[in-house]
Amino acid sequence: MQHIMAAIDADPTGIGGAVLIVLALAPILFGIVSMVSAAICQSLIDEERE
Repeated sequence: MQHIMAAIDADPTGIGGAVLIVLALAPILFGIVSMVSAAICQSLIDEERE
């Protein structure tokens, strides 16, 4: 985590910091999206069984 903060401090434009933040959040967002899509698929499967 320290090297990420150092990279943000070293970049005066703040663009690098924004990129690093997006890269850090990407796995979290992907996990949320995959959980939601899995829940939707499961509910569709449950409806098909009835």
